[in-house]
Parts: sequence; structure tokens; C-alpha cells
Amino acid sequence: MMPFWSLSFGGTVWYADSLKSLAELKADARWRTYSLFLQLRDYRPYSPTSIHGDTYRLNLYRFLLRYNVRDLFISVGDEPLTFGRGLSLYLADDEKALLEASLRGLHIGASLFRLYAGLKRRWIYYRSDGDTLLLAGGYLTPSFGPFNVGLNLSYYILPNRREGRGALSGGYISAALKNVNLHVEGAYRKGYDLFTYGQGDGYAIYSDISLGIGTDGSVGIELKDYYRIGQEFNLPAPANGYGLLPSDGRDERGVGFYFVWGTFNLELTRSYSHDGRFLMKYYALSYYRNIGSFTPKFGAHHMDWSSNLNERVAFLELKYNSMLGVILYGEYRARLLKTEWENQPMFSISLINGGMTVSLSLRRYFVQGKTDRVLEFSWDNFTFLRLFLSYGSFSGDVVCSSGVCRYEPPFTGFKLGLNLYRSF
Repeated sequence: MMPFWSLSFGGTVWYADSLKSLAELKADARWRTYSLFLQLRDYRPYSPTSIHGDTYRLNLYRFLLRYNVRDLFISVGDEPLTFGRGLSLYLADDEKALLEASLRGLHIGASLFRLYAGLKRRWIYYRSDGDTLLLAGGYLTPSFGPFNVGLNLSYYILPNRREGRGALSGGYISAALKNVNLHVEGAYRKGYDLFTYGQGDGYAIYSDISLGIGTDGSVGIELKDYYRIGQEFNLPAPANGYGLLPSDGRDERGVGFYFVWGTFNLELTRSYSHDGRFLMKYYALSYYRNIGSFTPKFGAHHMDWSSNLNERVAFLELKYNSMLGVILYGEYRARLLKTEWENQPMFSISLINGGMTVSLSLRRYFVQGKTDRVLEFSWDNFTFLRLFLSYGSFSGDVVCSSGVCRYEPPFTGFKLGLNLYRSF
């Protein structure tokens, strides 16, 4: 086997009243049965505000050394870990939520099992949650005909907490039958609770069952029941398309219905606490169709998250597919600000020619009396280089994905980004 090497660099600079920068260098090498991954990071947020994350001066952010022999591997370093739908174990990345998680330690595994032990590392929008939890365990994922099953056992310790130890186990069964797809998963936690700082039990039950209709359609239902299960190394399925866990997996029951027919999607979900208190509802639909060189798409959603985030959104997008592509996008959004609804309409236009894109977006906030304006230019040669430059103002927003919600900070000024990739 010939040696393989790759290098990538990603750099972003924001400039407003002060400077914010992110630079990352990633190196990947493979030779025979060995592989090595290194990631260097330098992140310097605006000063003195802390909403932009923790300062991380140039240092080794992640590394992974792996040895493979036949179906077996042994690795040391930072490696993602997921099991099932995340009820008992989820340490992986989500780009939209800017969630970065892995286990730094020893990993031994093959296609059907994994043993792991090490230090949990978890960052959300460049902010670490402490990285003090030690985690060890293993999982099995065998298959029996059309059925896949899994069993995970994890033991965790917080060295700086008295009685800071516990166990979280989980299991699932999934199957793809003739016209039916199903996934049923459960988890149970006993011992120290990272949220209440005391001893206690927790559990999670999740199921997703769908029925195929013809060749282009399906109808399904999701059910969830979570009680004190959310910890820093797991992430139960949100069971809604918004990507939101209304109680962080601490106290919620929910049901979701979805229907798909071709490019038409409909979703209806609701969540409640165990004492019957309303937590969240999310209703959404979308549809698109290709008509010659045009692709129109429309959609809407209605979302209430108790008194945290209530919004109504409707959008219309029109794409013109040609050598000079055009994307027109209009959105109506209304959000509840304490006791008053605010209209926040948005419009954008994008011109695309090969790897070059120029876009302009505007969003108006009628109650606050301000307007966001962002002009962006990007160029991608689809081989080794991507460059983008934007200028304007952004008022901040809430972003939810995979059960994690974060705040995207406001910004006014320039933003410059560069990505380079080289393999040899």
C-alpha cells in the first residue's frame, strides 16, 4: 500500500470593533496498517465578551493514531463515539450546531463491537463544558437477518465530585422489512446526575416506525419518553424536525407524525412533561418541483417552545438552473418577544456561475427598528481552494440541530474565509 498524505487549512477572520479569528490545520497520513490524524487550532474570540467562545491559542486540538489488522483496530486519541440514536452514547460532531465531541483515550473494536475508555471532550460554539468526565465501556452491534440489535454499557466518573460516578446502559433493535422500517431503543441511568449534582435514576424510551406507500411515499410515527437521561456524553433523539430537545432530555414525553410523498413533506409533533405541562409543538410542511429550468419550493412551520422560542415561518424559493444560476428566496418570520410578536421578513438573491457565487440578503426587524444586510462573495474551484468574503450586519439568532440549541452571536463588519486542501 502506497503512503497517503493530506493537508487542509481553514482560516476565518471576522473584523468589527475588534478582531476575531479561527485557524485550523488538519493533517491525515496513512501507511500500510497505520493511520495518523492531527488537528491544530488557534481560536481568538472578540474581547472582552464571552458569547463567542473560549480563547484557544495555537495548540493540538485533536489527534488519533490507529493500527488496523484485518477487521480489528486499536487506536489512541480523539475519536467520535455514537450508539443507536444517541440515548446512551453520543460523542460526535454536528456542523450546524457547532457541536464538537469525542472521547480522548483508548479504543479497540471491529465491525460488531467497540471497547472504549478515556476523557470526554465536548465543545459547543467553541466553548468547552469542562472536559473532566472519565468514560469507559463497550457496545455490541450484531445482525440477525433483517434485524440489527445493539447493546451498550457505559460507566462514568467525575474525579472532582464526591460520589460522582454512575452507569448508563442502552439497547436497540431495528429492522428494514418489506414495507416497514422500525427502530426501538431504550436507555437506563443509575448513579450520579451531572445536572442535579446528586444520585438518582433516569431512563429513555424511543421508537420510530414507518410504513412505505408505493414507491415514493411513507408515513411514520415517532414516540419518546425521557426522564433525567440527558448527560454530557449522550444526546437523545429530539423526535422533531426542528432539532430541539425542549428539556434537554430531562423531563419530556412526545409524539411525532410525518408523511412523505415524493418531494412533499409534512410533520406534526408535540411534547409534554411527565406532569402534563406543555413543552413544545412543531408543525412543518415543504414541497418542491422541477419545472424545466426552474425549481420552485415552498414551506412553512409553526413552532412554540413554552416561553423560550415561539415563531411562525413561511418561505418561497425559486431556482433558475442554467450557466448563470439564480436563486430568489423570500421568508416571512414572526417571533414572540416577551409579550409582543415581531415581524421579521427576509429576502435574498444569489447569482451562481460555476464555482463563483454572489449573494445579497436583507432581514427587517419591525419592532426593534433595524435591518440586517449581508453581501457575500465566494469562489470554489472544486479541487483544493475555497474563498469567501462577506460584509454587513447580523443581529444574532438561535440555531438548533440534533437536540442541541446554541446562540449565533451578532456581528457587524467583515468576514473573510479561506480553505485549502492538498493530498499526495
